Amino acid sequence: MDTSGFSNTRDGFPILDFVAQFVAKTDTSVSFHLGRWGNTLDFADSPPMQLNSPSVFTVFGWIDVHHPCQGHIKARIRALLSDDLMAFESQRETIHAVFDALSIPRDETYEADFLTSDNQQAIHQDVDRDGMSDRI
Repeated sequence: MDTSGFSNTRDGFPILDFVAQFVAKTDTSVSFHLGRWGNTLDFADSPPMQLNSPSVFTVFGWIDVHHPCQGHIKARIRALLSDDLMAFESQRETIHAVFDALSIPRDETYEADFLTSDNQQAIHQDVDRDGMSDRI
């Protein structure tokens, strides 16, 4: 996993209609907030403030990626998404965007768990590029 391009909190990449904004990384993991840049700063006790440029990042979810992992499954993704993004096509697009941004081959074995506040779904690719699986 190539995380060398992620070194500060302004680093990120497009994913669906969001930006995956870098949060933290270790040798084998990286975390991103999913959000959008805007120019409205909202306050709890006063009216919103409009800024001249999109400098406010509003977070709507997150993604954690672990690669390489020990064992047969080499990549693990956990993502908190909104209900409208729980369709298979959105989940697959998320996996592809993450793998491409982190230079993980798309044919890598993985487990991707997608969560909302009241739902959890998973996509697993347990057959490796040599046609082998650790499952029966």
